[in-house]
Amino acid sequence: MRRLLITIVSFMVIAAACTGTGDLDLSASGDGSTSAVDDAPTTAAPPTAAPTTTTAPTTTPTTPPPTTAPPTTIDPIQLRVDAMTVEAKVGQLLMPLLNGVAPGSAADPNTPAGVVAQYELGGVIYLGTNVGGAAQLTDLSGGLQGAAPEGIGLFVSIDQEGGRVARVTDGVTAVPSARTMGTRGAEAVFEASALSGTELSTQGINMVLAPVADLAAGNAGVIGDRSYSGDPAIAAEMVTASVTGLESSGVAAVVKHWPGHGATSIDSHQSLPTVDIGLVEWQNRELVPFAAAFDADVSAVMVGHLSFPQLDPSGVPATVSPALIDGLLREESGFDGVVMTDALDMGAVSNFDQGELAVLVILAGGDILLAPGNLTAARDGVLAAVADGRIPMERLDQSVTRILTLKSEMGLLDAS
Repeated sequence: MRRLLITIVSFMVIAAACTGTGDLDLSASGDGSTSAVDDAPTTAAPPTAAPTTTTAPTTTPTTPPPTTAPPTTIDPIQLRVDAMTVEAKVGQLLMPLLNGVAPGSAADPNTPAGVVAQYELGGVIYLGTNVGGAAQLTDLSGGLQGAAPEGIGLFVSIDQEGGRVARVTDGVTAVPSARTMGTRGAEAVFEASALSGTELSTQGINMVLAPVADLAAGNAGVIGDRSYSGDPAIAAEMVTASVTGLESSGVAAVVKHWPGHGATSIDSHQSLPTVDIGLVEWQNRELVPFAAAFDADVSAVMVGHLSFPQLDPSGVPATVSPALIDGLLREESGFDGVVMTDALDMGAVSNFDQGELAVLVILAGGDILLAPGNLTAARDGVLAAVADGRIPMERLDQSVTRILTLKSEMGLLDAS
């Protein structure tokens, strides 16, 4: 536009000079003022000027340089999953109990380290039979980690709730029961949980199967004082503090026992408990502490062997219920982390074939098979179900991705 204006003004000046009028009004300043140029009169009439046409200069459009598409970001977890064999993927789902207090040789399939190597295990659980002193447990943990699949560390888990459920006593501070801690307030729960996690991690433990989010009014029964309270709001506050404390120490917290074990006195170690409550009551009570744990970014959820016939009319244990895991836990409650079962060698699920039980857990939405009664049967059952398409590869990969994602966050996955 600026170039066009200069061209027009130049033409007007030339035209004025040719006509000899002596007067030229310019409004280029934009303020309406005039400027007289050469007021001397002329003695002859100006010749008629041939019409002149001016054409505004055109701007030749330029073709923008070709744009380069940004490089596609490749998810390193997905790359690793894609590179794994089916056997290695299934191994990540297994968290068995191994007999012994020393790792032994990874080359010997009859030792704990040998089992880790042979099955390419994703994790192990310690019970009292594995635990001696602090030095012994540290050595065991180190030996098992050394036998783990290359570049993928083990989840080393333990029940350490405090009170009557505490597998490790050497080298750690004794913590009272959840019920006692609940009376001391959230700050005390946080501090005790953080201390417990820190002390356990020095012995190679990186996953604690706590806190208990079940609601129980009294101290008796299978849950009893393992529960912070029978009041959903109090329990939720304490569960949040416990999860936050444990996770702040670098260990993964596993909240339990979904969908809620507190409303029954039957021990699922012996038989299948039935909790006969409706959806609204469950949402107003049992769900509340679990939802608090989800809001606190708990790493994993343990599903109990519990029948909730009003929530899943099939009456099957929650551990094999798509309605209670994929439906209520994942879709309705929004939990997208790791889901593990309660121990699969418990009486509540003893009527299932071990291979079939493992398959049903995965089909229901579970990820980790805790303490299968027959490790080989569980592994082979899942492998066979993947081979014949009953468990789609996409479904298997979902679980492995969740597990490896958590391991990456915990520093258990190398960068290769």
